[in-house]
Amino acid sequence: MKKYLSIAILVMISLSACNKYERSEVVLYYLPDSIPQMKVYYKKHGGKEYIAKEDRFFRNGQIMQSGYYDEKHRKTGKWITYFADGKIQRIEHYKEDMKDGKYVEYYKTGKKMYEANYKMGLPDGKWIIYNSDGKVISKLTYENGKLISEK
Repeated sequence: MKKYLSIAILVMISLSACNKYERSEVVLYYLPDSIPQMKVYYKKHGGKEYIAKEDRFFRNGQIMQSGYYDEKHRKTGKWITYFADGKIQRIEHYKEDMKDGKYVEYYKTGKKMYEANYKMGLPDGKWIIYNSDGKVISKLTYENGKLISEK
């Protein structure tokens, strides 16, 4: 078996100290290192459990992505994606599995690449694009997915 091959082991851990999630977390590990690959957290809605939060990890143990789901397993709220060194790569907001709200993406240096806004999956509002030195190179304005101005 090759060392980089990941094998799933599910472990149920009680979260009695955490009131935010109802039952437990399920952890999927990278083997043979026993480094977490993914953690999912459950909540109850209408008597049924659903995955409410998901964290994914790089093989080095650093968090890769963290975000939330609604009871219909649609992305909701804030999702953060990281570079392997732990710096933030992007911050997104979702509603009913569609980008909705502010979206910010960063260069590996930590400087902003762009700031954008979405409304139900479509570009909407102001977008600012930066070069790698942090200088604004473009300003755009969208309305319901259509570009209405560019500077």
